[in-house]
Amino acid sequence: MFSMLIQPLFFLMLFFVLTPDVCDGAFASEESLRALFIKEIEKTKSIVNPRSLRIIIHSNQNISKGAASSMYSAEQIKKIKKQGKDPFKLKGVKEYAYHKNLVLKKEYHNGTSYIIAKNERYVFGISKEDGTEDYVLNFLEISNSNKKVDERIEKEVNNARALLRLPWNLFGHHLADWLQKEHFIILNVTEVVKDDKKMVRIDFEHVVTDIRPGNLSLTDAYVICDPEAHWAIKERSVVYNNAKGEKVTTGTDYFEIEKLEDGFPVVVKNISSTEFIGKKDEKIVNVFEYEIKEDVAKEEFYLSSYGLPEPNFEEPFLSTWMKYLLAGLVCLGIAYWIKRRRAVA
Repeated sequence: MFSMLIQPLFFLMLFFVLTPDVCDGAFASEESLRALFIKEIEKTKSIVNPRSLRIIIHSNQNISKGAASSMYSAEQIKKIKKQGKDPFKLKGVKEYAYHKNLVLKKEYHNGTSYIIAKNERYVFGISKEDGTEDYVLNFLEISNSNKKVDERIEKEVNNARALLRLPWNLFGHHLADWLQKEHFIILNVTEVVKDDKKMVRIDFEHVVTDIRPGNLSLTDAYVICDPEAHWAIKERSVVYNNAKGEKVTTGTDYFEIEKLEDGFPVVVKNISSTEFIGKKDEKIVNVFEYEIKEDVAKEEFYLSSYGLPEPNFEEPFLSTWMKYLLAGLVCLGIAYWIKRRRAVA
């Protein structure tokens, strides 16, 4: 009688010892794993963004000579070299900051620092040449008063938001939004091990003939998501097709993810490579490193932080800030004229 009780207990214990994944919450089937992915990736859209954040982007681009000749004309390559840059190795630094609904972008290129910002009262753009101490005013508008300026600022606002969605971004759209597309088909969902962690791989395709931004034709595609980091994408790979269904390029991305104090996942590094199918010497490799800093000061989104007076839009036309604007435009004109003279020389 005793042995009859022991035997089933022994096999029950053996089952749990030899199948630890069951105890660890491994997924019972492809179907249940697929359902879990769809449910959880939809939840990520409602994760609350940090109220204040600064993201500094350091980009390094390595372009093969074959790819460069496809991307740039001989004249453009000559122009890049004239600026003292290597057309096959390009570097850049860009910064986005936001505080609640305030947005700011800083950028540096060709010896000039540029800042554009939006606060609750106005939007502005300023710049400063290397070797000078003072910023000059490039534009200043009351918020929502100039359609052209508003569109430009809205573009930068969307860029800043896109950086926050980067852990779930797939070609400009949240991964959950791709699931709603008519031609998006999940082919398989499997559990994989990456970086010594259990993750989930989703193989998919999105085949269309009406190719345009946001409506790409993708095959041989997959993403690998980390459930422990709110299903952030750790790796993705796709083959881009043209309207004829021909495979054109392969794109692969690897992401390093870190969590902020509140658990919000952010991308701190992205290695992206593009290869042109059938062309051995055409390859582009981009390395983006993201410096993440929290608690951005609200003052940064106002002109007074850069040595310029706060505007009073009820002042006469030639008010103090208008004089700064005119002076800034004159300085920009002189700087452009000097650069043209040097280029001709």
